[in-house]
Amino acid sequence: MQSLRCRRGLECADLFLQVRRHASSECPNAKGCRACRRVLGLHLGPLERTRLREAFRQAAWQHHPDSASKLAGANFAELRRCYEMLLHCCGKISEGGSKSDLAKWLEDRQTATVEIVKRSRQGRVARQSAGLAWDARLSAARTKVHGPEALEVVLDIDLPSELPRFLWTAAAEQGIGPLTGRGLRFCGSYRRGQDFNAAASYVNRFGFYLFWSQLFSDWKIANRLSEKGACTAFVDGGRDKPPWSAMQNGRVATLQWAVWDPSTESFAKQPVLVRPL
Repeated sequence: MQSLRCRRGLECADLFLQVRRHASSECPNAKGCRACRRVLGLHLGPLERTRLREAFRQAAWQHHPDSASKLAGANFAELRRCYEMLLHCCGKISEGGSKSDLAKWLEDRQTATVEIVKRSRQGRVARQSAGLAWDARLSAARTKVHGPEALEVVLDIDLPSELPRFLWTAAAEQGIGPLTGRGLRFCGSYRRGQDFNAAASYVNRFGFYLFWSQLFSDWKIANRLSEKGACTAFVDGGRDKPPWSAMQNGRVATLQWAVWDPSTESFAKQPVLVRPL
């Protein structure tokens, strides 16, 4: 058996450096096992406890503090660590087994790694399935939000104007006419926007939004799609009773909305018609 005393000092120092880096009895690894076997001169063949003890005795005497050797006390802790690590590996196989401790450890490690990867993949598949199920439920919830793709908001009031009444809404969309002059630019056509509070919402070209407010349980027209902030007009109604669903004599009915009047700086009841296009 070629022991540590036959090696050159530089090679010994390199081996002990590898032991310090990789050898651990709590978590053995391939690099640590190889370094420890080389330190003790155990290069080939199965690792038996008897053979390991004999190799450790021979090497330990050279490094024990009580020895008269020039290497006395040097690297004894690392040598002891090598012995404990290889002894730990020996405990995994029977005496005189056909496999080396390193091969057995690597096999066990591979089996454990495969099992970990398998469980990780199963967990990932489960999370993906849960995500797909949630997306399906969310998509189903969105499809339940019914509403037309476009609306027209008409304010039915008497105002002095040279334009006929049926042109007021179209003029408001161009930024002219009596409705615009009264600060009522929210009139005109609206297109379907993103759903808000699980209800359909709409927006016009001037940035006015028509939506349902969950906070106040009413339908609003405002400059922002938000529960917070001032609104331009509102009317009481639940999520399932939008203003375009109010019918009278088979037609969409005109409802009394509270409309902000800039001249008086207050809300006033005004007849507003919201009808699908």
